[in-house]
Order: sequence, then structure tokens, then C-alpha cells
Amino acid sequence: MRGRRVEVEPERDPVLPSRRREPYPVSPVIGPEGERACAEIVAAARDLFAQRGYHGTSILAITEATGRSDTAFYQYFQSKIELFALFYEQLGRDLVRHFRRQRVVEPGPAGLAEFRTWLEGLDDVLRRHSPVFAAWPLVADDALMPEDPSEQYLRELAEEMRPRLALAGAGPVDTRVLAIAIISLMQWTHVVLDPRRPGVLPPESSMHATLATIIHSSLFPPLAGPTGTAGPTGTAGPLGAAGPVGADGGPPPWPGLLLDSCPDRADPLGAWRETAPLGLRRRVTRRSEPTIRRILAAANQAFERGGLAGTSVDDITAEAGVAHGTFYQYWEDRYAVFATLAHQAAVDICTHLDDLLRAEDEDDILAWIDRWLDVLRQRGPTLHVWTTEVLPTAPLQRLSRQLRGYLDAVTARLMARWAPGRSLDPSAAAIVLWVLLGEFPYHAWQRHPVLDRDDVHRSLALLLVGGLLGARAPLPAADSPR
Repeated sequence: MRGRRVEVEPERDPVLPSRRREPYPVSPVIGPEGERACAEIVAAARDLFAQRGYHGTSILAITEATGRSDTAFYQYFQSKIELFALFYEQLGRDLVRHFRRQRVVEPGPAGLAEFRTWLEGLDDVLRRHSPVFAAWPLVADDALMPEDPSEQYLRELAEEMRPRLALAGAGPVDTRVLAIAIISLMQWTHVVLDPRRPGVLPPESSMHATLATIIHSSLFPPLAGPTGTAGPTGTAGPLGAAGPVGADGGPPPWPGLLLDSCPDRADPLGAWRETAPLGLRRRVTRRSEPTIRRILAAANQAFERGGLAGTSVDDITAEAGVAHGTFYQYWEDRYAVFATLAHQAAVDICTHLDDLLRAEDEDDILAWIDRWLDVLRQRGPTLHVWTTEVLPTAPLQRLSRQLRGYLDAVTARLMARWAPGRSLDPSAAAIVLWVLLGEFPYHAWQRHPVLDRDDVHRSLALLLVGGLLGARAPLPAADSPR
């Protein structure tokens, strides 16, 4: 029956080790007592990973929670990441089972209702396993990491989804690429809605309805109307009716923390000479600028590997090749240097979203996406930490609230300009826009690359133009120049 609630089966227990690791005390075979000890370790790890994340959880904390020794842990697992992989594999199996329940996605209101129901069931699966997929780490020592399961399951899920998109009029975008995009959007929207992160968020029902509408609209775009037909605002355009950017003719005002210290938006750090941007404890001068840039670049690399919780000042100084004293001349701690990176990223975000508001037609948006991917290559690690970790300082939380307000305003103006007849919750649509531009391409293209840049570009074009903005005209073919 269309629109019925998809029943999600209870999760299956992870597959525990069947043999001890050498050197084992008596026998390599795990008996009843060993099974109980191993299960206790796994249960404690699950709770701690959920509370503290991967990097905030140590093996010592896991063993202390069970009242056992480190030796007991190493009887069953070579490393913390090997234990964590159990939960990822359990998540992967549950996702595959849920994807197999999805029928062929159909156009029209009934198809949208059924697709929304399936997405709600997917959200249930992700909620049970949160924050496993968000916390999967990148570690420097590959010898300690089992084969990354994310790519394996993304490929398997994509293969399951491919026949279910048989009716979709997605044009040049491969169904495998679309499947990965759909998975990523649902996964990372779930992370953004994590109640541990402060902020006013839309209700889940509105989030599900908005996400389903955007994805479904990209799969089944409306037929193009007559060329040059004027819309409600009296201005014709390939995407629909194009009106003014805002009531005042300009973009929404930037967050206050950015306006005070960013006179030159093209190069925020250079513009901060003789000022003290967020996080820095002293002013930027021409003499100090090269050192500050070097440490910021090193911090960006360190945060990409370990996140905020798993990165120390030692990690940053080692990456930069500078002394601790040099670091502490400019920042108080790792949170302060992250605040500076966040400040730079926020300037880039606002600059490029202002440009998106000025786009006049489809070609402008396609060119904008290309420029945005260049920004993401540099700012992706910062945006990911910003999305997935709880920010511990008041200035960072204030900047987050201000940026969220700006994103809400940009999304509302985009929808009013290009799709005035659509009834989407602007707050929920803003979250989808953030995930669409940030977490989806960063993970599928950079962090765990299963798509290339062209794949990401085409899927962003489809979901942004056809999904969020409600395109009336088809996108150019896959081999068309951008």
C-alpha cells in the first residue's frame, strides 16, 4: 500500500570475534566466559562512542567501563578502530536490508508519499546507529586500520538503489551517483539534527517532507514551459521566474562577527592585518602572517585526520614543523585555532552564497558550483568538524548561530526567487542546502572518494537546480561544457 509506514526490524547484534588474538592465555577458542567479556567490551564501547565520539573514547575508558584490563581488550581486538569497524559493518548490513525494501520510485504525489515513507524508515535505521557513520575516522597509521568499510557499503547500496530509480528522469547523472547522493543527504541531515548541537531546528516531520520533496523533484523534474514565459515576478528565465535578490535589492547581511573584521572578503587573513580575528590572541602583521598561514594549514590537515576531539596542539605543531612556543604566541589552544579556521570558512561561505543569489540563469549556477568545489577542497575539513562535533566555546557557538541565520535567509531568498510556488519549510531547506553543499561532496569526493569531481558536479547541479530550486528546464548533457 502506498504511503504505509516501513517497519524497520530490530538491529542485529554485531558479529563478535570467534577466536582470541595471540598471545592467548590458555586457548584461542572463546568460551562462554570469553563471549560474555567480549560482549561487555562491545556494549561499553557502543555507549562511549555515542557519548564522546570515536576520538574522544580511549581503550582505557572502554576497559574501565567494564571493570576489565587492557589485556582483556587486546585478547579480542588489535585496536580501537578494529572494534569500531564492527558497528560500521552492522550499520551497513541494516542499510542494505532497508534499501532492499524500497520499490521502484514513481513520479507524482503517490510516488512522493511512498518515497517519503521510505526515507522515514531510513532515518530510523540511522538513528539507531548514530553516530557511527559520522565518526568513522581517518588514521595516520594504516597498519592499524582494517579496510575502510564505507566504500564497500556505499557501492553495495548504490547497486541496490539503481533498479529502484529506473523510472527517474535524471538525465545525465548516473543512477549509482544519485544513489550515493541520496544516502549521503539522509545520513548527514540526520547528523545536523543531532540534539547535542545547539540551535533552533525544524521538526523531523518537516525535515522528512522537505528532503523527500527535494530529492523526488530532482528525479522527476517538471516539463519545461514555453521559452520566455514570464513568471509571477515578471522576469523570464530558464529556471523559472527570476526576481530581485531581496527586498532591498541585495543579499542578506553577513554575520556580525564577520563584518567587523573582514574588509577584504577575497582574502580574509590578509584583510586581518593589524586586527585580531576570531581565535587569534594577537594581531596579524606582515611579519607574522606567513607563520600564521603555515600553522592554519597544518591545523586543517590535523583536524581532517583526527577531528577536533582527536587533535592536540602537539599534532598541529608537528604537522607545521614549529615549536610549541610559536603556536602559543598566536593561539591559546586547539579550540582557538579551529575558531580562526571557522572564521575563514564562514567568510568563504558567505562570499560564495552571495554570488549564488546573483545567479541569473542555469549556466551561472553550474559555473558557481564549479567555484564552490574549489572552496570545499580547502574548507571541507573545517566544515565537517563544524557539522559533526559539539563546539565547546561561546564565540564558536555564536558564529554558528549567526551563520545559520544567514543560511536561512539565503535559502528563503533562493526559493522565493526561483520557486515561488513551492511550499517547502525554509528552515528545513536550509539544512538540506548545507548538507548538499558540504557534507555530501566532502565525503563522497574527498574524505572517502567513491565519486569523482564531475560526478559530484552533476549531482549537485541536479539536486540544487532541479530539487531545491524546482528547475523547469533539463540540465545539459554529461559531456556538455560547464
